[in-house]
Amino acid sequence: MAEGFSYLVDGIIILFLAVTIVYAVILNRKLATLRNAKEEMEALFKTFTDSTNKAGEGLGTLRDTADGAGQQLQEAIHSANRLADDLAYLAKKGEIIADRLDQSSAAARHTESQLKETEFARTGAAPTAERPDVTPFLKALSEKQAGKSGPMGSRTGQADGPDPQEDAGPQRSPEESALLKALQGMR
Repeated sequence: MAEGFSYLVDGIIILFLAVTIVYAVILNRKLATLRNAKEEMEALFKTFTDSTNKAGEGLGTLRDTADGAGQQLQEAIHSANRLADDLAYLAKKGEIIADRLDQSSAAARHTESQLKETEFARTGAAPTAERPDVTPFLKALSEKQAGKSGPMGSRTGQADGPDPQEDAGPQRSPEESALLKALQGMR
């Protein structure tokens, strides 16, 4: 019995060793799979790290590009604002000059009509050679104020032709004297 018992114990030990060997083989396969998975995971983590680094570099480049574009845009806006201010200034000055021209033109037309009415009321006829027509002088005055050169010729405002005061002679009416003073004041 002792011998049978030892066979039984040996059989149980063999059985346990066989189960252990099978379990060790299964465990080895699982560990091998885990090692392979670990290598794949390391490769995956390395790829992920590389992608993250490239994205960081791309963001840095994008930030630099955006900053440069922002500065250029800011300079363009600043330049456009300066130009808008300049244009507004020029438009304002243009309106002022246009108003002055309009006022001068209206004053000249009014003065001319008054002179013609006075001449017609006095003589009963239109202006003659004795009493010259002042229309060219009034037109030249308007053109001078508009910056054009007309029959006024020189920059001093002196007419190229005869002086209206000299042609009028001593026979001036008070209206004519007022007109001549107004014309001289406009120069």
